[in-house]
Amino acid sequence: MFKGEFIFPRLLFSDFLLSIINSPNKSWESYSLSKKEKLVAGYLIEGMTNKEIAKNMKLTEKTIKAHLTHIYIKLSCRNRTEAITKLIR
Repeated sequence: MFKGEFIFPRLLFSDFLLSIINSPNKSWESYSLSKKEKLVAGYLIEGMTNKEIAKNMKLTEKTIKAHLTHIYIKLSCRNRTEAITKLIR
């Protein structure tokens, strides 16, 4: 990252993100994430803020925060960075 910019072009990364979400990824399955949690997790990996995720999913930021809380609990982590690290392994 440089100045908060993502190093992958958005279009390429979106394809990568979709492949992760739609593939039978064993690590993601082991966390028992719901479909919405997987989508939120994917946006999280993409580097989006809660506000951006909420806008894309047409949900409130409060709902996104609730999904993130559930994701953190299921992944046994404390923050976005830990969650992303676990999800991309």
